[in-house]
Amino acid sequence: FWASHNEGKYAAYSSSNPECEVAVFPDAGQYCVINNTDRPQSTDVALPDGSVEHFDLDQSAIAWRNL
Repeated sequence: FWASHNEGKYAAYSSSNPECEVAVFPDAGQYCVINNTDRPQSTDVALPDGSVEHFDLDQSAIAWRNL
């Protein structure tokens, strides 16, 4: 983000839990949150508008949302 001078965009679609990742698919108009563990996990995902969405994910679960 620093190299592209987009530091202000770092928080968008970031997960508060390092065991979970977020993948954004702008062309499809969707994003997903992935639990990369064999245990249930909870995470908050920061959205571009400043709001936060909470996720409770079962082991190895994927949750899809529209952008």
